Amino acid sequence: PARYGRCCECFQQLLEALQRDENTSELNETLLELGNFRLHKHLSDTTSGKELEFAELEMTDLDLQGALQFYQDEGGEDADKLPEALVAVGTIKMLLGDQTASVNALEAAKALYAEQQDDDGVDRANGLLSDVKRIMDKVDSTSVTPIG
Repeated sequence: PARYGRCCECFQQLLEALQRDENTSELNETLLELGNFRLHKHLSDTTSGKELEFAELEMTDLDLQGALQFYQDEGGEDADKLPEALVAVGTIKMLLGDQTASVNALEAAKALYAEQQDDDGVDRANGLLSDVKRIMDKVDSTSVTPIG
């Protein structure tokens, strides 16, 4: 837990520096990396039956939504990051219990991967889509502690 917290702090320091430099492309790539880093921890915690904190999930969702918005708006050379952002958003939405948003994001990612002829990406999105019910069942059986 201490290393995880320290890594998140380092990401935050990097984000602040990129924000000062107005480097939006790197800023959003780092947001996506931070979101994925947090997402992997949440998935690991879910798998091991640990309690998830709603505030942590929400923070991860905000990071991923910020990156997703950038990639949806910008396109261009960063367009290849859009399906990755959609997969991450779809996954965090599963953990938050928003099955509709999860499926929508994963379906959009799958379509983009298919356009890019990225068979691995299509398989990844399909795998997550087929796991929505299993993941939702796991989240339902793991208590989420609201902060408040």
